[in-house]
Amino acid sequence: MPVPVPNPSIVCETFRKASEIPTRVWDAMRKDPRSNIILPTADKSLLNERKSLSLSNDECWIVCSTTSSRQPDFVLTVTNGAIDTYPIFLWTPRAAKELTNAFLAPRIQKLVWELRKQVKDSRVFSVFALDAVTNAFAECWSIETGIDVVREPYYHANYSYCDRASLAAEGRDNKADADTILRRATLSDLDQTSELCRSFAAESEPFVLSTEDARHEAELYTTQQQLWVYEHKPTGAITCIVAVTRKSTGVAAITKVYTHPSWRGRKCAAKLVRRVTDEVLDSGFSRVCLYVAHSNEPASRVYHRVGYKGLFAEDGLETPLVESWLELGFDRKRVELGHW
Repeated sequence: MPVPVPNPSIVCETFRKASEIPTRVWDAMRKDPRSNIILPTADKSLLNERKSLSLSNDECWIVCSTTSSRQPDFVLTVTNGAIDTYPIFLWTPRAAKELTNAFLAPRIQKLVWELRKQVKDSRVFSVFALDAVTNAFAECWSIETGIDVVREPYYHANYSYCDRASLAAEGRDNKADADTILRRATLSDLDQTSELCRSFAAESEPFVLSTEDARHEAELYTTQQQLWVYEHKPTGAITCIVAVTRKSTGVAAITKVYTHPSWRGRKCAAKLVRRVTDEVLDSGFSRVCLYVAHSNEPASRVYHRVGYKGLFAEDGLETPLVESWLELGFDRKRVELGHW
């Protein structure tokens, strides 16, 4: 990415509290379903402020705007999850095709300069955003800090979503049979669900979980009613889990789908994902979104059959908002790895 010429019409502002984020930024985030990657955390922080709960002093939101419009071009977040610190998330209200180098270069440069004022370089262990944004940020960050980018992406995935119109009818292939229960997880499932959470993380290098952290995660999801299970009644086996852990204005996100290896190929995930999607839509959300790795074609086909859009080209048409997102990491010898 060429070195940008300083542009005084581009400004970056840092907000240490969610309540300080301007209304114009909240409005822009609430209008774009893709902001679900950052909006739920901001909503939670705002709620904690209103309840006078203790706040993290190491979180911030950096808003990059063009002075002529004052509308956000980017929102960069430094936030924490239940297990550890999150990656740097970068959301833009613009479509991927609008992200030219001329647009990206000066804004990413200013974001990097501002971010370095707010956090230690070691806090930035990875970045997740639309492909072009991630690549621009990673290159600029590496140049500014001297910290190398990890060669292999941590995650490269399509954003997709399902709404009531696209959700497939409950046919023979995705209907639970007499030996199956599709339900919310309970604490009595914890031994099995925690092991499935640990196994999911083990396949998501470098974000592995210890047995203790996996149990904490499964317990948290369960007590917050965020975890569903596919139970095989004759054996009591929990064969598959689905977690819905990010909820924002009109949008809920499926953030974890995992089937025990010995139960794969039996449509457990398809049946459970469809049931969860149906229940979430019935609860008042207008769409359910998820990310699915480009390399995971079996999962893409499962979601496609359930009704998630844009995962396989139909008549050569593009589906709005279904775009490619990329996570790149930085030299793990020089950063403090978090988890998401």
